[in-house]
Amino acid sequence: MTLQSLEAKSVRLRALAQQQGCAVVNLSEQAKSRLLFPRVCLPALQACATQADLLEAADWALDPQAIDEALRAEAQLAYMVPSGRYWEVAGGFDAHKLREIDHLWLAAAERKALVVA
Repeated sequence: MTLQSLEAKSVRLRALAQQQGCAVVNLSEQAKSRLLFPRVCLPALQACATQADLLEAADWALDPQAIDEALRAEAQLAYMVPSGRYWEVAGGFDAHKLREIDHLWLAAAERKALVVA
């Protein structure tokens, strides 16, 4: 139930990584991917000296206001399972509210080509 949208969860991972000074990219050469990370070929990645260089090269922005809104919605929902075994208590989760949060995460991502040559 908590993984209704892999795309939304990938935007969440990228946003949280970015807040920690990390860049998350997709190095896959396959044509399709549900992960909404910038696609970067290995030579382009190696040419980037800093995360800022990588973010500029990837040309893929996340909306900071949308990120804040999604994080607030998560905090308000307060679905925290200290053991990490969420499947044992998933019956208490509201699938509709989780879907709404996924939509907030998706709103944080700009839809454009995520390819760096």
